[in-house]
Amino acid sequence: MAKDRPSNSGATHVSWLALPFDALRAQYAGGVHAGFIERSLLASAKFERALAGLERWMLGPLARRI
Repeated sequence: MAKDRPSNSGATHVSWLALPFDALRAQYAGGVHAGFIERSLLASAKFERALAGLERWMLGPLARRI
């Protein structure tokens, strides 16, 4: 029976590897929402660019691409 179902194990492993980066994004959003971090599109873009670069550096070919 298990052979009949398609396997998505590759995508599942990648999503587990990306979990710490998603947690950092959620923490940043929470900080902005709470008022600890300035609400700025430029600052948000700079943070995302830095975090995406770190994710690509650490995960290499397993990093998500947009």
